[in-house]
Amino acid sequence: MTEFYAQPYSLDHTGFYFDSATKFEEEMEKLNKRGCEEVEIQFIDGEDHLCDLAKSVGIHQGDINLWYDELEELDDNDIIRICFLLDDLGYNIKNALERYDEVYLHHGSAEDYAQELIEDTNSTA
Repeated sequence: MTEFYAQPYSLDHTGFYFDSATKFEEEMEKLNKRGCEEVEIQFIDGEDHLCDLAKSVGIHQGDINLWYDELEELDDNDIIRICFLLDDLGYNIKNALERYDEVYLHHGSAEDYAQELIEDTNSTA
């Protein structure tokens, strides 16, 4: 489970830790009643690949439901694909989620990939 901290931009308010969209919404409602509407979301604790994903997505208060509904449960390879689309190709998160399954991952060197491609191509001819 991923833990975040919601840091109010206003120095007059105190932030809160949360590990679910429900907890975030409950605490934001309390802050809103005290006049605070905007917070910065900070990644506090979670698996390394989720930290990378949060950084690539640029997680903000508008993404909290997306994070807990779709992103947090992705496996390592899916996160690598999404981060590639976000960081290297400049996709936004919506487009990256639509297209990440089109990204091919090869674990090994470029030389190994080329050799496998040649072998696969020659074996079908």
